[in-house]
Amino acid sequence: MRELDNLCRRLAVLAPGPVIEPGDLGLPPASAPGGDGAEWRPAVAAWARARLAREGRLPLREFRAAVEALLFELALAHCHGRRGEAARLLGLGRNTLGRRLGASRRRRAR
Repeated sequence: MRELDNLCRRLAVLAPGPVIEPGDLGLPPASAPGGDGAEWRPAVAAWARARLAREGRLPLREFRAAVEALLFELALAHCHGRRGEAARLLGLGRNTLGRRLGASRRRRAR
């Protein structure tokens, strides 16, 4: 999970534009532009299958927290750290974003 977190941080900083494209990851371009956005599903399914085989469980809370933290970081990077603007992008209030950022940082510190 730490490797994914580091990759996402690096991409948020080094991507040439506001959207991370498959080419930024060294992947071929998506075959169906304007698709339903489901290209992440195979990666999540592979992660879940591996986790289930290794640990015999699917840690939904851990996954949810990691995805939420990733989206918060990407929104903040996109908005140059402006929490109010990032909160609007995420459909949250600024105070809610602040509380949830604090909670995700506390979870990561454990």
